[in-house]
Amino acid sequence: FMSAYVFPSLENNINGIVVSALTMNSVLLFPASSVVLWALLGRWRVSMKWKQLAMLIHIVLNPANAFYVSCYSESLFSFLTWLGMYLLEEAGEDPKSSGSGGGSWARTAGAAAALFMASCVRSNGVLNAIIGLNAVLAADDEAVSGRWGGVRPYSWPPPCPSCSLRR
Repeated sequence: FMSAYVFPSLENNINGIVVSALTMNSVLLFPASSVVLWALLGRWRVSMKWKQLAMLIHIVLNPANAFYVSCYSESLFSFLTWLGMYLLEEAGEDPKSSGSGGGSWARTAGAAAALFMASCVRSNGVLNAIIGLNAVLAADDEAVSGRWGGVRPYSWPPPCPSCSLRR
C-alpha cells in the first residue's frame, strides 16, 4: 500500500512493495529504534561510555542487523519494544501523577499499547505483552489506591546503588 505513495511508478509491482518495506525498515524504523534506545539509556542515567557501547552493539555488532534492514519485522519489533519500555520509564517517574487523570496513565496506556503491538508483530514478544499487562494493572492499582507505597512493580533496571553502569 505504501508503494503507491513512495514510488508511484511501481504501484502494481511486487518490487515496489519490497522497496517500500526496505525503505521503511532501513530509513525509518531502525534509526527510530536507535534513537528511542538512546533516550531510554539516558532515562536510566547510564554513563556516556556505556551508552556509546550499547549503540555500537545495537547498530554495528548486532547479529540481527541483517533482519533490521531487510523485509522482516525485526525493526518494527525493536522500535515498539524500546518505545514501550521508554514510555513505562516516563510513566513511572512522573511526580505529578497521583490517581487518575495524570499524564502517567496516558504514558502507561501508550507503553502497554506499544508492548502489545510488539507482541503481535513477533511471536517471541509474548513477554512484552506480559510486561504491558503488568504495567496497566500496576497503574490501575495506583489510580485506585492513590499512592505507590515506594514500589514500582515494573521498574527496570532495578535500583542498584553500586551499579557500575551509572558511574
